[in-house]
Amino acid sequence: MQKEEELLIFHPAFNDGLAILEACFDSVGTTADAMCRAFYGPSRSGKTRLFKQFRANHPFINRGKFVEMPVPYVPVAPSPTTKSFAEGILYALGDPLWTRGNTFAKELRILEICKKCKVRVLALDDFQHLVDTRSNVPREAADFLKDLLVRSQDNKANLSVVAAGLERSLAVFEQNEQLRGRFGTPIKFGPLEWEIETDQINFRAFIKAMKKDLSEFTFPGEDCSFARRIHWASYGLIGYTMKIVRRAAKLARRARRREISLKDLETAFNQEIGTADLNGPNPFSNGFKVDAPPVRLLPAPADPISGRPLDSSSQHNQKRKQRC
Repeated sequence: MQKEEELLIFHPAFNDGLAILEACFDSVGTTADAMCRAFYGPSRSGKTRLFKQFRANHPFINRGKFVEMPVPYVPVAPSPTTKSFAEGILYALGDPLWTRGNTFAKELRILEICKKCKVRVLALDDFQHLVDTRSNVPREAADFLKDLLVRSQDNKANLSVVAAGLERSLAVFEQNEQLRGRFGTPIKFGPLEWEIETDQINFRAFIKAMKKDLSEFTFPGEDCSFARRIHWASYGLIGYTMKIVRRAAKLARRARRREISLKDLETAFNQEIGTADLNGPNPFSNGFKVDAPPVRLLPAPADPISGRPLDSSSQHNQKRKQRC
C-alpha cells in the first residue's frame, strides 16, 4: 500500500475529538453515569475516521475464553427498525445468534455480552440512519438507547455510548429528555472555515503536516496559495482534502514523478470532487483567481426520502476573506 493511502494527520480538531472520546472511555466505572457524547457534521468531516482511530487505540484482546472488546464500532444500517438496530449491535459484538429473539431479548443479550467482553464504549456511526424513515423509529431508538444505558448500570455492564452522524441525527435525542441529558451538548465536527482565524490556522497547519508526511513529493506554489486553492476545492473538509491529495499523488506516482503538479491536482479535483456547474472554475487551473475566488457553497444535504435539499441555512453562504 502506498504511503498516501495510509496517511492520517492528527490535526487539532481531530485531537480534540479523540480527547473527548477518551474522556468517555475513562468515565466508565469511575462516575455514577458514564459520559456519552454525540458528534455531528457533514459527510467527509472526519467523524468515521475519528471513531475508527478511537477503536484502534483500544484493540480487541483474545483472553482465551472470551475476547475483550473495549470499543466495538457499530455502523448503523440504512432504514433500520429498532429491532434491526439492536441486531447490528449484536453483530458487531460477534453474537452468532444476532437475529434471534425480540427487541427486549436482544437488549439483554447486548448487556450480557458487553459485561462478559468488558465493553466500555459502544461507538455508533451513521447515526442519521435512525431518522431516515417516516416512522416511530427515532423515538423507539431513543427509548432503546436510554433503557440500554440504565440497565447497563443495573447489571454492572458500565457502558458508555458515543454516536456520530449528519446534523439530522440529533433528532433522535429530541425524542427522550433523559437520553438528551445523558449525552449533553452535541459536538460539531464540521469544515474549517477560511474566514475564522483559528480555523484557517488549523487548516494551514494540517496542510503543512500533510506535506511533511508526503515529503517524497514536492507541491506547487507558495504555502498560502496552495492552502487557499485546496481549501476552496474541499470546502474546508479534511476528507475531501485527502481525496484530492491521494488522487494527485497516485497520478504523480504513475508518471514516475516526485512532483505533484497543479495539473495533477486539477485532474484530481475533477475526478474526485468537481462542481455542480460542469463548466465551473477549477481551483488548480492557471486562470483561477487565488486572491479573489468565487463563493463556493457546501451543498445542502438531501432529504433521504424525497431527495429534495434540506434547509439551505446549512450551506456556508458567506464570502470567504481573501487574505492569507
